[in-house]
Amino acid sequence: MDQTDRILLKGMSFYGYHGALPEEQVLGQPFTVDLELAVDLRQAGKSDAVQDSVHYGEVYNRVRAILEGPPRATIEAVAEAVVVAVYRDFPAVQGLKVRVEKPKAPVPGLFQSMAVELNRPAPARCFIGLGSNMGDRAANLTEALRRLQRRPGVAVIDHSSWYATKPVGFVDQDEFLNGAAALLSWLSPQELLALLLETERAMGRVRLMKWGPRLIDLDLLLYDDAVIEEEHLTVPHPFMVERGFVLAPLAEIAPEHRHPGGQTIRQLLEQLPSRADVVLHDPKSSITI
Repeated sequence: MDQTDRILLKGMSFYGYHGALPEEQVLGQPFTVDLELAVDLRQAGKSDAVQDSVHYGEVYNRVRAILEGPPRATIEAVAEAVVVAVYRDFPAVQGLKVRVEKPKAPVPGLFQSMAVELNRPAPARCFIGLGSNMGDRAANLTEALRRLQRRPGVAVIDHSSWYATKPVGFVDQDEFLNGAAALLSWLSPQELLALLLETERAMGRVRLMKWGPRLIDLDLLLYDDAVIEEEHLTVPHPFMVERGFVLAPLAEIAPEHRHPGGQTIRQLLEQLPSRADVVLHDPKSSITI
C-alpha cells in the first residue's frame, strides 16, 4: 500500500447471511465494508477519463454480489473473497485494504462492531498447465484445482475446458486430458512451483520415467511477465510455445495475454502447424471447482 494515490469506498452497507451460527445464515444481519484501493491516478487526473482509473461503481457491484451472495461461515472468508474479486477484475489496483464489520454480531456485551481487516499487496497473475492420463482423468484435474484453491497464497480465478490429447515423447501410453488455469499468487515463483509439486505428490504422483504416464501433472507456464532461468525453474515454460495441448486451453481463457516474447497466446496457437490432436473433451460449463 505504499502507492500514494487512493480510491476509497467507505461505509458500504449490505444485508447478508454470513456467520458460524445457524441463525445467522437464516435470519441474516447488516454488514459494513470499507475498501482502500492503491491506484496510480496520474493519467486519470490529466485525461479526465474514467477508463484511466478504476470504476468505483463497478467495484461496489462486485462487493455487493459477495456480501449479498451465498453464505460464508466467517467474515475472514468474506473479506478474502472481496480481495480476490477486486484483484481479479481490476488489474490497475496495486494495493488493497479491506475491512468487513458486523455491527450486530451475536456476541454478548456492548461494542460498536466486530471486524476483520485484510491488507494485501497486488498478486502476480499466473497460468498453469494441467494434465492426467491415469485413472479418472477429469476428476484428477478438478481435484488438483480444488486443492490449490484451498491453499493460502493462491486463488484460482479461471480455468479452461478439458481437452483430450495424444501423448508426447513416450507415445505408448493412454491419451491425456489437459487444461489450463489462471491463478492469482502471493507466492514467489519458487514457492508456487513448490506448491504445484507438493500438490502432485499429495495426490499420489510417482515419477518413474520422463514423459511417462502420470496421475497429475502441474506445470507453471507464466508468472506475470517474469523471465526466470534457474536450475529447477524456467519461466515461461520452455516448451509451451510448441505444444497445442498447452496453448489451446490457455487460449480459451487468456487469448490476448502476451507471452514475454511479445506475441499473444492466440497468435502462438495460430502459428502451430496442426491442432488436430487437441480435441474438446469436457466443456468448461460442465466442470465445477
